[in-house]
Amino acid sequence: MYGVSEEYREAISRNYRRCSLRGSVETASGTVIPVSDRNVAEGSVSVSSQCVNRSDFEYGAVYCGELDMSIRTSIDRYSLYGAKIALWFQIETDAGLEEVPLGVYFAEDIQRNGDWAEIRAYDALSFLDVEVQENIVGTPYELLSFICEKCGLEMAQEEEEILALPNGSRLLSIYASRVEKYRDAVAYIAMLLTCFACMDRTGKLALRQFSTVTNVELSRNIRSKTTISDFRTYYDGMRARFIQDKAYKTYGIAKEMPDGGLTLDLGDVPIVQGLEGIKREILESMFEVVKGVDYTPYSVDYNGNPAIDLGDMVLIENINGTSEDIRSIVTHFEWNYRNKSTIKAVGGNPKITAVKDNSNKQLDNLEASINEKELVVHSYTNASALTIGAEEQTIITFNFATIADTHPVFLATVPLTMDRDGNLVLRYYLDGVPGDVLREYLQRGEHFVTLSNHFAVEKDKRIMLQVTAATEYHDSDTRRQAAAITALEKFAETGEYAPIETDKSIPAAGIVRGTIRAVLYAQGMAGAAAWDGTITVSEAVAEMGLPMLPMAGTAAVPRVSHVPLKRQGISAPVPAMELRGLALPGISAGVSCTTETA
Repeated sequence: MYGVSEEYREAISRNYRRCSLRGSVETASGTVIPVSDRNVAEGSVSVSSQCVNRSDFEYGAVYCGELDMSIRTSIDRYSLYGAKIALWFQIETDAGLEEVPLGVYFAEDIQRNGDWAEIRAYDALSFLDVEVQENIVGTPYELLSFICEKCGLEMAQEEEEILALPNGSRLLSIYASRVEKYRDAVAYIAMLLTCFACMDRTGKLALRQFSTVTNVELSRNIRSKTTISDFRTYYDGMRARFIQDKAYKTYGIAKEMPDGGLTLDLGDVPIVQGLEGIKREILESMFEVVKGVDYTPYSVDYNGNPAIDLGDMVLIENINGTSEDIRSIVTHFEWNYRNKSTIKAVGGNPKITAVKDNSNKQLDNLEASINEKELVVHSYTNASALTIGAEEQTIITFNFATIADTHPVFLATVPLTMDRDGNLVLRYYLDGVPGDVLREYLQRGEHFVTLSNHFAVEKDKRIMLQVTAATEYHDSDTRRQAAAITALEKFAETGEYAPIETDKSIPAAGIVRGTIRAVLYAQGMAGAAAWDGTITVSEAVAEMGLPMLPMAGTAAVPRVSHVPLKRQGISAPVPAMELRGLALPGISAGVSCTTETA
């Protein structure tokens, strides 16, 4: 519930209220139309929204809020398309005038009726209806931040708030071949965080959980009609379908002692990759929240309270004139200014058959990409901002599989800003093996660096291509001249000339989030590369002293390479590391792991 005072709560619960409306309509050309009771048609203003898509409980809804109003204005209807509308509800309380923002909306449908413009507007969730073009990997906050920047939105929450949610620190993957639009991506992310997405009252994107604490009391005197279901909605289990072996596999979890509850079906979840254990951990984290879902569906017609939010927990008092009360959530609301309003909660059987089944489409896409003659394109952009310094840092990563001998072509543009002049050093790695090195001198300021490369890859290989970046000092004329000028300036001040040492500091290069554009394309590549079971680990080991041991200056570690197969365990001894004069055999008797392509 929007934060209001006790005086507001008391005033809104009265049968008689003194209230008003204020706001503005701002057209794309900058014309501002003030909104008040004087130029709004009586009974025309309503705000409605919901946090589930159908008639059952769910997570991950991304439903646009709607505003309807009729306003007297001479501006033509075409100038009103896309206009930004912001409204506030005002009520007289014992402490004075208090107002509640009703949100920010954008006009989409306008009909002219004489002097009146009948407007239907939607909130900025509609901005998310943009096709996904890049493959991006990151935590939920990083992905949401990237999507907001891509779609022209702002986030209402800080990173700490997202991290505190279930699965808030998981690494998720959005592939353009699996997720159609950014609205779908936000829906999948919100679902895994046990939330729904909405625009807050200031017009920012927010992920909100269903409340478990009573926010609002609906007393009998403000209700005109109350309908209560004769069943409760609660859950004993849940299931989801995650990608495995290029298809979707069902994963489930349930209470040890079921008591007749429902099973919440999440449907297909294409943004989760990796091992089976990770997928089960995600479900377990969500199920800790799902187990607490327990409410009675209802519908209430009442006087209206615009401070009520989706997801609130309401207390409905004195059911049917008795002392019985129920607590339930808010999944739908329709607030009508100076008219009857409605809130309700839907529930019952979870979405089982009504879930949109994307598996056939995904399988068709994957099967089509197996065709050796098809040109397959992988794209990449950076999901977070990067600061490049003296140490190598990975800026581009592609994981891909081949189904025929092929020669992939790599292209990338990297916009960056140098804080001082110096060298930018770029290096290619194929499966961790260093490759070509590109070194380019850049002046202080903004630059576009373009990369291109091609290489041969054999059939049935799984490859990780990485590009790293670092900066280094360059003994440039610019730095020498800067030192000479500084020396001359001091000579002019003091009359004594002393050489100034050239600045040898290492430059820093900044890369803005979402600005790297990279593609990898070829015939003979799989459309969606499967994880090959390889785990790359690096660790810095401090220097160790080994006194009184005869040692030579060389060491040799035999190179061992294993290619994991689907659902096949790998067991291999760790080779002995020999230092001349000292042997450390059998550091570990063996390593065993089970791989899974996802």
